[in-house]
Amino acid sequence: MLEPLGTRGRILLVVLASALPAIGLAVFVALAERSAAEALAASAVVMAVLLVLAWHGVERFVLAPLRVLLDTTRRVQSGDYGARTGFSRSREELSQLGAALDEMAARLEANDAELQRVLAELREQAMTDPLTGLYNRRYFADALSRELVRSNRSGGAVSVILMDLDFFKKVNDTWGHDAGDSVLKAIGGLIRRSVRGSDIAVRHGGEEFAMLLPQTSAKVALQRAEAMRREIEAMKVPYGSETIRVTASFGVAEHGSLAAGAAELMKTVDEAMYAAKAAGRNRVILSEAKAGSGLAGSLPAPAA
Repeated sequence: MLEPLGTRGRILLVVLASALPAIGLAVFVALAERSAAEALAASAVVMAVLLVLAWHGVERFVLAPLRVLLDTTRRVQSGDYGARTGFSRSREELSQLGAALDEMAARLEANDAELQRVLAELREQAMTDPLTGLYNRRYFADALSRELVRSNRSGGAVSVILMDLDFFKKVNDTWGHDAGDSVLKAIGGLIRRSVRGSDIAVRHGGEEFAMLLPQTSAKVALQRAEAMRREIEAMKVPYGSETIRVTASFGVAEHGSLAAGAAELMKTVDEAMYAAKAAGRNRVILSEAKAGSGLAGSLPAPAA
């Protein structure tokens, strides 16, 4: 019967029912001692005072806490797990309910933080090569596609460096795959120290590495590749009582002014790298062809 009534309506009915005995007593006293008009006036005053006091108490001690509970529940439901009622646990039912809600929200917040941490680790693992700590080939492909779209819109230069370790199979055959892994880790560390914040460096596969250089011309990319080549040539990788030294061959290519896909750019830089291999290894070759420009793909002499 009371279901159509809201919380306020139900409380008002309770207040009125509670006030009826006092009102009846006031009317009885007034009728016994005064006229009907005076009795009615007295009853009205008593009822008004009782209602005001009762409603103030209900508003302060019932409705206000209920609004806090409702607001906190809505915030938690919407994903704000930091929401709290601030109620302290006591024997009063609403305080117990608020404290229980705060404890539930705290558990949800802790669980959500742990879930976000695990998801972040999974995302990192999905796009990172576990051996070198560099990004993997899949991440590079996505980043290259996005950067080429940006370049085609703005006209900014984009260059790619592709490098492959020379005679890496010999390292594995001579010292074993653990030694090869040590070399790859050392190369990964060197590359991480060499790239800028806007660059993207990846292990492209096996002993092959790639670097995406946004807002970088082929000339600048060539200089950076040559500096890296010299660092690798001078690097000494300790392995037990042995010292392993390797070299690398580099290809460099720049994205042209016309729209071109990632496949064309990677084909261009791959050809430059294999030209460096064919020219004697341990060198950098810059492709004069810009992917998407329509120029012929001639290759210069090896860098000094």
